[in-house]
Amino acid sequence: MKQKYDINPSGWPWRTPEFETMQIDILKEHLNRNHLYTENKIKLLIEGLEKDIEKSKFPSLINPGIFISLFVPIWIQ
Repeated sequence: MKQKYDINPSGWPWRTPEFETMQIDILKEHLNRNHLYTENKIKLLIEGLEKDIEKSKFPSLINPGIFISLFVPIWIQ
C-alpha cells in the first residue's frame, strides 16, 4: 500500500488523513472525467443519494412489529 498509494497503513485505524485526502482526490477525478463537476450536477447527485437513502429506510411501524414478532414467541415459551 505504501508503494502504490504513498499511504502508511497504521494498523487497525486505516482511515488516516492521507486516505481521506486520496479518497477525495479520486472522487474529484471521477467527477471531472465524467463531466459531473459542476455545482448543479453535484446538487442533483446529492439529492438523488438522499432520495435513495430515504427509500431504503424501513417504515417506523415495521421495526417494532419485527421486534414483537420475534420476542413474543420466545417469551411465551
